[in-house]
Amino acid sequence: MTARERDLPRDTAEERPERNRKEARVREFIDRNYSRASWRRTRSALSIAQSMFDPRLYPNAPLVEAYWWDGHPNFGDALTPWLLRHRGIIPVHAEFQRAKVVGVGSLIQFIPPDFAGLIWGSGLISDSPTHLPHVEALAVRGPLTRDALSAGGSVALGDPGLLASRVLNRPPVQHRLGIVPHGSHFENSPIADFAAKHPGEVALIDVTRSPAAVIREIASCSAIVSTSLHGVIIADSYGIPACWTMIEPVLIGGDFKFRDHEAVVNSLGRTRRFTFAPDMTPDQIVQRAESADPDRVSAAIDDLENSVAQLRLRFAHTRRSPLLSWEALVARKV
Repeated sequence: MTARERDLPRDTAEERPERNRKEARVREFIDRNYSRASWRRTRSALSIAQSMFDPRLYPNAPLVEAYWWDGHPNFGDALTPWLLRHRGIIPVHAEFQRAKVVGVGSLIQFIPPDFAGLIWGSGLISDSPTHLPHVEALAVRGPLTRDALSAGGSVALGDPGLLASRVLNRPPVQHRLGIVPHGSHFENSPIADFAAKHPGEVALIDVTRSPAAVIREIASCSAIVSTSLHGVIIADSYGIPACWTMIEPVLIGGDFKFRDHEAVVNSLGRTRRFTFAPDMTPDQIVQRAESADPDRVSAAIDDLENSVAQLRLRFAHTRRSPLLSWEALVARKV
């Protein structure tokens, strides 16, 4: 236990259930309202406000109308605007009919057949062949997606989440083990119960927060176990040993997206998947965690940086002051 953890106020056994009930009510309220049109408009406006107050984007920067999944709060889905701002691009969320770029996440299966924009770091959710004759892929999540998409050999391979370590310095280590559950596994799951049994050495990481908050907490762990792909990707970005597991409810597409990522950062056929058991100890899980191949990770990060540079060149004609980025919202009548 760190000094910081020791100094934090701790719930008593009587207080903890009440705190959990309050958190559950907040989550239920957010889940129920997150996809409402008024909430979407508010998030779009807040995203523009973030760009307007971001000094990296001045005096002007390319503006890119991009699609990223915005149906529920999840740091992995929010990586597209977060990373683009950090790389000098003004992101504006747009649906497929207006978007020029499709960003981070398992989104390719949702792209309409007539979409004629760019793919930047997206992946498939399963290995179904996909015919998108008009798209150009600057980067895709991994070789399984590339092959299913029949993308050219020059496409960069890697999830843009690997860029996290180039954006945020790693904070001091505070937790021996971090558990990053997929949103559907955060409550009432064996992996969440495991974290509750070991509060002194295991951190349960909530992926519904902002990218910066989640990334910092992952990076503050000595090892990571995850049922969320981006939990593994962020760990790999920082060279943190990681492993992943599949629990109920099984994610759509099974382990495809994990294998897609593993094929980028590890040698052919290597996997860090393991079978989780509730009676395991933190020691046993930490021993299962392994670092990705650092040379492969570094090469993927360099390729992704080059893909961002291509984005900036492609959209150089859209450069404008962030103070004028609200015009993109007006144009699409948000």
